[in-house]
Amino acid sequence: MVKECFLPAAAHVGRRRAQVKAAARAYRVYYTKTSDDPKDYLVDHSIIMYLVDPEGKFVTFFGKNVAEPELAAGIWDHVKGWEGQPERGSSAPRELAAAPT
Repeated sequence: MVKECFLPAAAHVGRRRAQVKAAARAYRVYYTKTSDDPKDYLVDHSIIMYLVDPEGKFVTFFGKNVAEPELAAGIWDHVKGWEGQPERGSSAPRELAAAPT
């Protein structure tokens, strides 16, 4: 069954429909199951990546059409100032360390 492919923790999300609905509303995203066929688990959903700070607060978002270099640079511009994060070019992941300024 398709649901068995997900992490066990992800299974708990399905049990909390009200929480999922509230989270979707808070993040202004949509999701909808596309079929009632029990053999098919297709969900249409928003394609947005959210960046949150270490405290879980919203920082920015990136749409589905953002190119990888722009995405890496956009993330690094925020992350580099967070306390405890590596300096640019030090032990930062290669993709982020190489991001243009």
